[in-house]
Amino acid sequence: MAVSVAANPTDAPTFVPMMQAAVTAAEKITAARSDTNDGDGGGGDRIGVLLADAGYFSEANITAPGPDRLIARGKARHLEHATRHTPASGPPPADAGPVEAMAHRLRTEEGIATYRKRSHIAETPFGHAKHNLRFRRFTGRGLTRARGEWSFHAAVHNIGKILTMVGGGGLPAVV
Repeated sequence: MAVSVAANPTDAPTFVPMMQAAVTAAEKITAARSDTNDGDGGGGDRIGVLLADAGYFSEANITAPGPDRLIARGKARHLEHATRHTPASGPPPADAGPVEAMAHRLRTEEGIATYRKRSHIAETPFGHAKHNLRFRRFTGRGLTRARGEWSFHAAVHNIGKILTMVGGGGLPAVV
């Protein structure tokens, strides 16, 4: 599980640490699965493409070592507009810098189709927390308590997902 709470109003500084935490979590999950554990300790690529909204956009985040990523430079509607009106295909031009290369990738059919998945994947847990569970503010004061409360909420959310999968998969579910 890779979650965080920060007091910084901008998201960009949290991208690399969260990406590293997500990679570590994915490796641990993969290593624990008996059906995918090939005896190499769970190494290898585990995250296909990491998707991030414009709040995480920076050249440093685009070029940092780690899994492949698509980071929007603007709002999703602007990406859609650029894809419709100035579509791209193939790899970015050889002389393109990291920012131009990312913009090119997001204008390709494959790039925009992949990026469209971000909203559903990333925003659904927040919508569930805010609207279904009425989690609109932290109950404790201070960053340490907020981090603990959010980590607990994320763990409970993930356990609920596991129980739903296990219950539907023929294994006994705890109720």
